[in-house]
Amino acid sequence: MKYKAGYYITFKARVKGGPDTVKLRISYFNYMFSYDEEFDMVKEYEDEEGSVWSLRWYADSDKRKTPKGTIINTRLRAIKDGSGYNFNEEENWDGDFIEVYTSAEGDFRIDQVYSE
Repeated sequence: MKYKAGYYITFKARVKGGPDTVKLRISYFNYMFSYDEEFDMVKEYEDEEGSVWSLRWYADSDKRKTPKGTIINTRLRAIKDGSGYNFNEEENWDGDFIEVYTSAEGDFRIDQVYSE
């Protein structure tokens, strides 16, 4: 998925088994910067098919930190009664599905006016 750094992404996961918590680790690196952080996802609702969890996040719009071509990796874990299920390992998914194609940095404009 192509992504413009600086704008929010909403991650959603449908999880079965009634976990106590769901965690999403987001990481990326390039020649100037590295980022690695784990977040608690928020449970939105539960139904007969499981529960839906979400997380709203954005990458830094600074082009030195997230230049074009940066791959953002995600790792999903569900935890219940102290035991975890690592989605990436169990489902053989590498989590590399977001690629930075540009930045929101150029979308901002500030006009300064001087008057006496």
